[in-house]
Amino acid sequence: MIVMDVRRNMKTKNRNLDIPAIALEGEKALKAAVAEVVAEHKKNGKPLAVWHNGKAVLMTPDKALSAVR
Repeated sequence: MIVMDVRRNMKTKNRNLDIPAIALEGEKALKAAVAEVVAEHKKNGKPLAVWHNGKAVLMTPDKALSAVR
């Protein structure tokens, strides 16, 4: 996830650099929205459109979640 990459880069480049609260709130909101969409697709038995290996593909919610972890 882009926010996580930014956080990792910020921590490694400058240990004293704090992450703005708005960025943390945005990350929290995005994670909640994604969780809601995944749960809805799983409930309805619909695949998710995800970006995987440079291509847009359809995956089951379970497979998409396992690919992220």
